[in-house]
Amino acid sequence: MSLFGALAGVAWWWFGPPAAALAWVRGDVITVSPAIVDLKQGKAGELKAVEVAVWNWTERPIRLLGGTGNCSCTVLDDLPALVPPHTHKLVRIRVRYLPGTGGEFTRTVTLLTDAKEARIISFLVTGVVDSSG
Repeated sequence: MSLFGALAGVAWWWFGPPAAALAWVRGDVITVSPAIVDLKQGKAGELKAVEVAVWNWTERPIRLLGGTGNCSCTVLDDLPALVPPHTHKLVRIRVRYLPGTGGEFTRTVTLLTDAKEARIISFLVTGVVDSSG
C-alpha cells in the first residue's frame, strides 16, 4: 500500500491533478470538464445555464474562437476567450428545454479553437424535458 501511495505522490508532483495525467496519457491538448453535463429535468421552454471548465494542457495559450449556437443550445456568450497554459477557463452553456419534445435528450456541444492539434472539441449535454403541466 505504501508503494502505491509513493507512486501516487510522484504522479501528483509530476503531472498535478489526475486529469492532467490522463490528458498526457491520451495526448489531449485541451479538454472539457465535465465531458458529459447532466442538466437533469426541466420544464418545456425553460432555459438552464451551467458552466464547464475548458482545460489547456499545453505550454502555450489556446484561444476559444466560437462554438455551438442554435435555438436550443449556445456557448457563444463567453467567446472568444483565451485559456492560459496549464489552467482552465469557465465557459457558460445555455440550454433551452424545447417545447413539444418531452423525454430525454442528448446534444453535442462544440467549441472551435486555434490549437492545430484540436481545432474542434466536443462534449455532451443531457437532460429530460418534462412536458406535463
